[in-house]
Order: sequence, then structure tokens, then C-alpha cells
Amino acid sequence: MVLKKTIEEENNSEVAQNRKRAGIEWSADIEDWICCFPQKYALMGLCVSLVIISIISWIGSGYYAWTIWTVLATIFLGLIVFIPDLFGNLLNLCLNFVCWVAFFVLLFVNFIQVFVWKGWVTDSNLSNEEKERQWSHLNFMLACIPLEMLITAAICFFLLRFVKFAYDNR
Repeated sequence: MVLKKTIEEENNSEVAQNRKRAGIEWSADIEDWICCFPQKYALMGLCVSLVIISIISWIGSGYYAWTIWTVLATIFLGLIVFIPDLFGNLLNLCLNFVCWVAFFVLLFVNFIQVFVWKGWVTDSNLSNEEKERQWSHLNFMLACIPLEMLITAAICFFLLRFVKFAYDNR
């Protein structure tokens, strides 16, 4: 019985190794490697870069809602990634995943809203100086939002892999 179990474990590990060599795996542990470093560092690097872009966006456009959201979500994700014994359970991962998906939806809605604001600024009776200031803020937001959406989609991808791994190993 013990011999049979060890052979099955060996076969499973060979299959797992072949799957990892073959390409992307939809469920992955936080400690698994991607490219040349662990995924948790890639994920936190994306989160920190998103916080930096949000701060730059806040300085450039005066819109600070993204900054608050990204800082809080990054702190919560940092707890999950760096203290997985306490915070790395399935419920926390699912809540964090939902939080990041909601942030992606917020960015998408704000992207549409910026176009509406641009139309309002064009049709308004503001002075030319005020219109130029508003246009520069809105154009800055239009430059930052797609970049933030791209980074948020990558974060959601990593979190989906972690959630699937936690679900498979519950």
C-alpha cells in the first residue's frame, strides 16, 4: 500500500512538473515562480507601481479616489502575500479578488465619465483659461486610466490564479 502511494505521488509530481514546463497553469501558489522571481514579488511590484501611478494621477488631475482605493487594496494584498499563515485563506483571497475587480470596473466607469466631462467642458461657458486647465486635467486622466486598467487586469489575473489554487487545495 505504501509503495503504491509513493509511485502515485511520483507520477503526480512528474505530471505536475510537465504541466509547469508546458505553459501557464490556471492555479498557482503564491510562492510559485514566474519568469525569474516569485509571483508574490511580481504582484506586489504591480501593486506598488499602480499606487505610484495613482499618486501621479492625483497630482496631475486632482482626482484622488483611485489613490485611496489602491493604497488600501495594496496594504490588504500585502498582508495576504507576506503573511499567508494568517491572511492567506480562501475567503480573504476571494474578497481581495472581488475588490480588485470592482476597482477595474470603477476605472472603466471613470474612463467613460472623463469623456462625458470633456464634452461638458467643451460646451460650457467657462473662460478659455479655465477650459485649458480642465482639458489638461482630463487629458492627464485619459493617459493614466488605461495604464491603471492594464495593471489592474494583471493583478486580477494573478489573484485569480491564487484563488483557484486555494480553492483546489481547501
